[in-house]
Amino acid sequence: EVSVTEEPKAGEKEESEELEESAGVETVKQGVDEGHSALDDPAVMGALGCYRYIPSIAEQIRTFLDGIITADRIDSFAITRASRSGKTELAKAIVRTLLQLGICKDYRLAKIRGARLNLVDLTSQYERLRKSFIIVEQVGELQPETVEALCQMVDDLDGEAVLILEGR
Repeated sequence: EVSVTEEPKAGEKEESEELEESAGVETVKQGVDEGHSALDDPAVMGALGCYRYIPSIAEQIRTFLDGIITADRIDSFAITRASRSGKTELAKAIVRTLLQLGICKDYRLAKIRGARLNLVDLTSQYERLRKSFIIVEQVGELQPETVEALCQMVDDLDGEAVLILEGR
């Protein structure tokens, strides 16, 4: 079974973390259309924490967020870095940012390790995973049939599940 947890909704506080109010996705989208970036929104900057100060990561996040905002669709994505480098925390920060902007406001966060996911019948989990960001840690442990099942799930749920692959 995949563990699904509730992430704070836009405007809610996370334990001792004060979230700034976003200008809203329409205002941010207008700014992106005018050549600004989603990273210019104070709430987005706050949700991304320290990652916005690392130029290579900030640029990739900027491109990713601006693409989501102008396309009105979120596709699955991968985060690769060395072991214990903060990939899961970065994935969570991106999810918080999307919630803060009001994109996917009713979505939840699910997280599972690749080896454990190999033991899960994904088709029986579709309803639990609908409207979820699914972080799969250590994707190198996934078996080929599990990868096929994940791809099928993303197709079947047609944009109602965002897969975030993390690791090597």
